[in-house]
Amino acid sequence: MSKLLESNENIKEWEIKFEKHCEKHHECNQLKETLLKIGGKRILLQFDQERPFFYNLITRGKEFRLEPLLERGITNECHFNCAKLAQSNEHLRIVLGWGLWADYWFLHSWLFSTAEILIETTELMDAYFGYILSKEEQEKYIQYHISNYEKRISYEN
Repeated sequence: MSKLLESNENIKEWEIKFEKHCEKHHECNQLKETLLKIGGKRILLQFDQERPFFYNLITRGKEFRLEPLLERGITNECHFNCAKLAQSNEHLRIVLGWGLWADYWFLHSWLFSTAEILIETTELMDAYFGYILSKEEQEKYIQYHISNYEKRISYEN
C-alpha cells in the first residue's frame, strides 16, 4: 500500500474519480457515508467500477470486525492473491470491497474462511467493508483476475 501512496497525483486522481462516480450514481453517496462513519478521511477509486459493484456493496456489504490473519502474497495484488488462494481451497470465499489503510479507503479484496477467519494477502488494514461473493461470482472473479494478472506479467516481460 505504501507504494500506492507515494504519488500525491495518484491520490488526487483516484479521489476525483470516486467523486465523479458519485455524481453520476447517487447510491455511491450512501456508500461514502457508511465508509466514513467507520473511519478514514478519503475514498480512492483506483479502477473504474460498474454500477452493480456499488449496488452490491450497499445491499450486501458489511464491516468485517475480525482480527485478520496475514497470508502474504504479491505486493499490491490483492485481487490476484485472493483468486489464486481461493482457486485451490473450497473453504475460502472472496470478499470484494474496501480496505482502510492510513486514513484512505482503497478498493480491496480479502478472503473469509468457512471457519470465520479473515485472511489478508497484502498488508493488514485498519478496517474492512465488503461483501462475500456468491459461488458463481467467485468463479468468474477467479477466472478474470488470474487471466488478467498473467496477461499483465507476459506483457511486462
